[in-house]
Amino acid sequence: HIRPTTHKLATSVERQRMADFLHGSSSHRLIDYIIIVGCQPSTAAARKNFVQNPKLLRRYPADDHDDFPLPHDVVFFCQPDGCLCSFDEQGAEEIDGELKTTFPFSLTEKETNTRRHGVCLNFFRKCRVGLCDEADDETEDGASHDETPISSLTSVCLLSHHSFLVSFSDCVATLRRLIEDIPVSSCCFDGGGGHVACSEWDDFLADEKSMKSRELEGWINRLLKSPVPQDGRARLELELAVQPAVTFGYPDATRLFLVDFPVYLPLELLGIDQTLKVLTAILLEHKVVLISSDYQVVSTCVMAFIVYLYPLEYVYTVIPLLPTAMPHADTLMQSPAPFLIGVPASFFHSRRGVTKPNDVWLVDLDSQTIHEPQIQTQLPVLPEVEVKSLSNKLNKAMESLDSLQVSQDHLEVHKDHHTSHIDVDSGCDPMAIDVAIRVAFIQFILSPGVLGGLKPYLRCLRLFPKPVVAQQKVFFLRLLIQEHGKQGSSFLKQLVSTQVSALWCGIWLLKLKMGEVGKGEEDG
Repeated sequence: HIRPTTHKLATSVERQRMADFLHGSSSHRLIDYIIIVGCQPSTAAARKNFVQNPKLLRRYPADDHDDFPLPHDVVFFCQPDGCLCSFDEQGAEEIDGELKTTFPFSLTEKETNTRRHGVCLNFFRKCRVGLCDEADDETEDGASHDETPISSLTSVCLLSHHSFLVSFSDCVATLRRLIEDIPVSSCCFDGGGGHVACSEWDDFLADEKSMKSRELEGWINRLLKSPVPQDGRARLELELAVQPAVTFGYPDATRLFLVDFPVYLPLELLGIDQTLKVLTAILLEHKVVLISSDYQVVSTCVMAFIVYLYPLEYVYTVIPLLPTAMPHADTLMQSPAPFLIGVPASFFHSRRGVTKPNDVWLVDLDSQTIHEPQIQTQLPVLPEVEVKSLSNKLNKAMESLDSLQVSQDHLEVHKDHHTSHIDVDSGCDPMAIDVAIRVAFIQFILSPGVLGGLKPYLRCLRLFPKPVVAQQKVFFLRLLIQEHGKQGSSFLKQLVSTQVSALWCGIWLLKLKMGEVGKGEEDG
């Protein structure tokens, strides 16, 4: 059901470029594809645990969109470490808690730089070898596995141009519940025309489906036809099942752009000092790789660092989660251009001959450590007055987070998108903390001691089709040294020479000429 509402929810024109990384380009479709990814357990060796390349089991719709064909390598983003299967039921239960998760990722077209967002739900399902074709009737030790239950990693994934990550997570979780509620008969068809025992997933993935499975496919097709909430006119509410309606909509033009994940996560994991060190490396166009055993943690932290840069825009390669199992994924690390990439903890261990490049900052989110590159000099010191003010604001925000008395499973709360463990009477909430953190970083970047003082020293050479700006850097740095001393001058000298700051100067001048620079952005 679709309920239009007369709230004014739109993304302002002047923030669209800055929000492209999170929102993607405009599209008339709310959801592009829904896919199910897994593997064929029968084709693997009969070991206790084994890994295969993931395969596309089902896709909706069946045909590609003209403006966005379904990428062939999307299956590796759904299962970054490959498709894990187990003949041992107890072993599957042990690894189920580790790999069962919901996490975001993004896909970027090289030619157009268009970004699509994915939300994937991973879990283990029971299936039987007898259901899969091309299977050997006997294993190496002569044992038959025709009726052997296998636990196979399975993914339900949603792809979209839009970044409603929490709402999309509700969609994939609802789809999984609906599939597992399908009543199935005691047998179903195998590839050879025979009958074997099956589960609700076997019935849904079979070529000859039950009536309930066909009805569920109709539900999926109706979900794919959901419209995009109109900018400035309406929001969208979808009633997926018995749960409350899922809401889609962009913030008002007077507010910050939509960020649908915990922005404070890097600060919580690394602390303020180490987070600012990583942010400095990103600002000064160093190569940075974030690594974690938790897919959601690493992808969320990569996107959070991009948010910290606002109103600057990162113009280089950003990959929130680079799959270990994807062929030739390690070649991206050899790029001469700067990048910000997140990888699973197995990336440098599972791939043969792959070692950490000596010019990369490696940030281990699991151990909260930063490994500096071997051929780089130390990072310059940030301006003392500005970074002290920023640290105080971030400390207050993190103290508010601590006052919520969130336990060690707080990260799991965000994964499942429940807030029942949060003390609602504490006068604060995680979203308010996220806003406070974003405002603190905006005020830092636009402060007079950083880029705020650069504006009088900009000269516009051309506005259209792309702004070209000349920066009088010598006069700007000379004035800063006179007013603020030499502390932080090395950082500013490097910052004003980056493509990130040059692009911001051009966009700011263009908005100034068109009368679109808002007081809210100027004041943070």
